[in-house]
Amino acid sequence: MKTNSASVLRISIFIGLLTLLFTPFIMHSGLFFPYITGKAYFFRIVVEIIFFLWLILAVFEPKYRPQKNILLYSATLFVISIFVSDYFGVNKDASFWSTFERMEGFVAIIHFYALFLVAGSVLKTRTDWRILFDTSIVFALVAGLASLPDFYKASLATPGFRNEGGMGNSIYFAVYIMFNFFFAIFNLNISKNSATKIYYIISTLFLTYFLTTTITRGTVLALIGGLTIMLVGTFIIRFKKRDIYWKVSTAILAGMIVLVLAFWTNRNSNFVKQNALLNRFSEISLTGGTSQARVLNWKIATEGIKQRPILGWGQSNYNYVFDKNYLPSMHGNEYMFDRVHNIFFDWAIAGGLLGLILFLSMFVSAIYLVIKSPKFDLNSKLILIGIIGAYFINNFFVFDQIISYMYIFMILALVYSETSEKPICEHEMSDYFKWTVAALSIIFIPFVIYNVNAESIKGNKMLISANQLVLKSGEGYIFAHPQGIRDNINYFKDALKYTPEYKLEITQRMFEVMLSSLNIQGGIPELDRREFVEMTLKNVNEVIDSGNVDSRAPYLLVQYYLKTGDTNKAIEAVDRAINMSPNRQSLKVLKSQILMSQKKTKEAYELIKATYESEKTKDDVWKSYASILSTYDKKLFEVVIDEETKNNPNRVEDLLLTGIKNKPDVLQARISLAAFYFKQDRKDESIKVLEQAIKDMPKSKYAVERVINIIKTGGDPTLAQ
Repeated sequence: MKTNSASVLRISIFIGLLTLLFTPFIMHSGLFFPYITGKAYFFRIVVEIIFFLWLILAVFEPKYRPQKNILLYSATLFVISIFVSDYFGVNKDASFWSTFERMEGFVAIIHFYALFLVAGSVLKTRTDWRILFDTSIVFALVAGLASLPDFYKASLATPGFRNEGGMGNSIYFAVYIMFNFFFAIFNLNISKNSATKIYYIISTLFLTYFLTTTITRGTVLALIGGLTIMLVGTFIIRFKKRDIYWKVSTAILAGMIVLVLAFWTNRNSNFVKQNALLNRFSEISLTGGTSQARVLNWKIATEGIKQRPILGWGQSNYNYVFDKNYLPSMHGNEYMFDRVHNIFFDWAIAGGLLGLILFLSMFVSAIYLVIKSPKFDLNSKLILIGIIGAYFINNFFVFDQIISYMYIFMILALVYSETSEKPICEHEMSDYFKWTVAALSIIFIPFVIYNVNAESIKGNKMLISANQLVLKSGEGYIFAHPQGIRDNINYFKDALKYTPEYKLEITQRMFEVMLSSLNIQGGIPELDRREFVEMTLKNVNEVIDSGNVDSRAPYLLVQYYLKTGDTNKAIEAVDRAINMSPNRQSLKVLKSQILMSQKKTKEAYELIKATYESEKTKDDVWKSYASILSTYDKKLFEVVIDEETKNNPNRVEDLLLTGIKNKPDVLQARISLAAFYFKQDRKDESIKVLEQAIKDMPKSKYAVERVINIIKTGGDPTLAQ
């Protein structure tokens, strides 16, 4: 290939890599999960184009071929390992294609690996990388500045509003800013011009401020952690020289320590409480909120690792682990978690211990090469290690997404590029082979784009249309489509035709729309309604029978059978769900309520009692237990209420208030609440409850006034019951 042709290819690939920097800003409102799927499709298509262009370039120009490098070997082994894990995963479709909500799976991993190969092989000089990072920094600065007007406006209306930077999620924006902060420091270090150094310093200040507007604790901690790694390394290594770098790092470290101590000392002050970010830091706890859920997820994941330790469960299959090893103490959080929210556990679940070790080996290899390579000065080495450290700190409580994946693989590509010396294969290939590869590559570009993306995009668009049933309702319903529910049926059929690999996700959405349609009394032809119901039930039963489903599918069936009054089938469905998630309290509470509706009081009581005793701290489960007990054994109910009144009166009050809400015309419910307040020395509230009862039930005025008089004279209102 002529030099000019090679240059054109290289420049085209470089432009493609720069184009990838638009990925974080892609949002397509015509797609399902527009902030996620839009980014993913854009990223995939660009990577597929530059990958095949790189193949042509590599065949003709040996210097652009894969290089002998331990990082390349580690990355390749990791990808092979994950492929095997995904192939033998619980749900192969999910392992390879993930879901529209996540857009990960092996398809994503192989694209990130391709990005690593292309960027690491084509960007040969420090100038190339500086241009790439500079472009990203400019984009980040523009995005941050553009986000401020809306952020300020939203913050006035909603204190504690978290800046999303137009990316649909504050965490996405925070991670994006964090990487660009380190890019600015990296370019600051290699810059020789005073003016550009000032520019990078100012950039880091702006980026730091943008990060604080996201109010994202984990990413702020990650940035601080990455900086600390750099500063401590500088402090230790340059201790003998005591040069300007040592003095600056020592001063910054000292300042950080002072700020942390000042924050901790004043964590309960008004200043901290009135600052959204500082207030979130002051509330960090491993025993409450999202932190507790994450710790419980780690425990669940540990059991999953024990069950499949070598190859794991495959990507996007943590929901099966979550179901199987559900902990009752998790009750009250989200019904389903599809990720562990910890990078180590996530990869141990997805790829087993083998996959986790090989994943970590990429970063161990990168750090080893950075330390060993003479091409990086000391500051660059510490900055790169700091970036990797920040990446892991951030992902200790969250999980990767397309932005963090893209940037961390670029960092790995930088290390690979700078530490490689010669290609694995240097010999000249025949012209026939070269031009055959070139021709096939050109053919494969549209072929791969169509098969990997085009069909998926069609299915995704069908799904978002299928998901729209009614635009608004008033005296009647205005359907979203010209032919009403008939169009929804056809859209769902097309979504399944174009993207059968997403059948589980599509079926769940189909079920939700079908349940909503049952609430519409008019405007839907009965034949269409029946067809929609039959199609939905057929698909949900198929995914359940396939075994590639979690407890959400049979749980949806329960909702349908309860809506249609078929409690026997509802019991069958909830039993299928319990079989998938045997420790899940919400399913057992639901079953006990269905049993009560069938007048199977004893069976319901035995189930709810065992459910409550498995985890006694859950108030709603106790309420269900007490409610069923009040019907099953009134004397035991009174004993339980008396005991709970002493230990946890708020539970009893909530139970009694719920009783009034559910049965507002039952006088006994009001008297029971009044008696409870009386025993709690809340005499005034007791009387107010009864006075309200007179207003709501005037026919009971005489009986209620008698109870009020008993209370006013210091008597026990329970004597009047």
